[in-house]
Amino acid sequence: MANKKNQTRPPGVKAYKPGKERPPAIDKLLKPVAAAVAAMGAYHIFRGINTGIPRIDHDDAAALRKILYGTGPSGSAFAGSRGGGEGKGGMVVLCHPDGTARPVSSVFSDASADSNVFGPSVAEFALLDCELALTPPREEGDSIDPNAPSIADAFKIDTGVRPTIFVSGASVDGYVKQVPAKHLRTGSMLVKAVRSLLERSAVRVENSKELKAKCLDQKYCGLLLKGTSKAVEPYVKDMVRNLSNDFPQVQFASIDAASTMLSIEEAIPEFMAGQHRFIMFKKVSGTAAVIKKAEGEGAEGEEADKEVEDSGRLITSIRSYRGGTPLSHAYLSEFVSGTTSGTLELKKIPALPTVKTRTRKNEEAVQAKRRRAAERKAKEEEQRDGGVREGAFGTGADNKADRKQKRDELRAEHYKKNDVRERTPEELAEMERARRRRMEEEADKWNIGVEEDAPEVGDEDFVDEDLDEDMLLDSEDAVDLDEDWGSDGDDDIDLDEM
Repeated sequence: MANKKNQTRPPGVKAYKPGKERPPAIDKLLKPVAAAVAAMGAYHIFRGINTGIPRIDHDDAAALRKILYGTGPSGSAFAGSRGGGEGKGGMVVLCHPDGTARPVSSVFSDASADSNVFGPSVAEFALLDCELALTPPREEGDSIDPNAPSIADAFKIDTGVRPTIFVSGASVDGYVKQVPAKHLRTGSMLVKAVRSLLERSAVRVENSKELKAKCLDQKYCGLLLKGTSKAVEPYVKDMVRNLSNDFPQVQFASIDAASTMLSIEEAIPEFMAGQHRFIMFKKVSGTAAVIKKAEGEGAEGEEADKEVEDSGRLITSIRSYRGGTPLSHAYLSEFVSGTTSGTLELKKIPALPTVKTRTRKNEEAVQAKRRRAAERKAKEEEQRDGGVREGAFGTGADNKADRKQKRDELRAEHYKKNDVRERTPEELAEMERARRRRMEEEADKWNIGVEEDAPEVGDEDFVDEDLDEDMLLDSEDAVDLDEDWGSDGDDDIDLDEM
């Protein structure tokens, strides 16, 4: 205790006396807390008012038709739109009452400011009064029916979910879809949901049926043959996503080429582990879907002929990308643009490609096909180059006289090898005359010629006077059936002696 009392305190510090301190008064804390709350409220209010997000007029039928159905002339969908009407991206719309002081949701405003999703290539953000706006007609030029249901009722948008946000675009199932509440907690979560709903991505193909339905039956299809069974690199995902946004008319697909292979492997670049390949398909005619018309229905005339033609056997064409590796967005974009615009020609294939399991036996068969194709191509090039080079001097294989001379040399070599004497023209002429005589004799023998005095068929009174019965009986080959055979002959066979 003595030591405790003798402890020195720093100057200016009073000794602690229990029970002497009091908590601060509550009224002194109310003012700072109220000021902070007011400042935060004002911040969010002014932030919602000054977001710069355009609002869609609920009476603009053309803008509503383009946003909800994707139809209408090219150009901006509504006033203040920055999409330019390119049709590549979709719309993200917040149901916000018109003429209200309620601030815009911070989740929506944060997502609209994200550079990864905002823009004409992915999505454009706008405000709309979903309860006040009526559903526009699909046909252009018609005005909105006053008795039409609201957009919220027509597209089953639940306004009880706050914030009420829906997306629209060609890649959305049904073209309009509400964002679920689980994705509305933060702006980053909304951005992720919008990208998954609006961005076109490559579909995965695992077998021949999926390849035919998801890829070959489309007008254009870009197939990525992955060189690994694992997940592809991030740059490949970004490249395919950007290509999907740049070329909405092309369906992109991917397949695991490390464990599977196509039946046309010999016609595309050779597989190498870890390296990705890319090929483009263009549908020539036909369809993979089975078209069934109900009884008593269907078009007639030219429309019926067109329907039958469209429902024929699916025929496609192909072109492989043979540029540098690894794949890059710039070169692939130029390649896809060339195939879709017609600058690059695609080759029609006789049969649709199928998916097979990559085994050693199948790989050996593909290598054998590649060798045969290379040998055939080399032989054709050699013959073509030789004919062009020598034909200019009159001694090539394309010269008619040289071909005849070559045949004569081969014939002489054959005669010499097999000891065949070449016949003279006189001998050949005599052989031809003998052949003609034999033909005439055979014709006379078999009565091929028609005689003038020939009797009619079925004449029972006809008797051939030239046919003498005695002549037939006196013939050496004639057999008398009345003669008793075996009476004195030595050729009798006694069955009892056997």
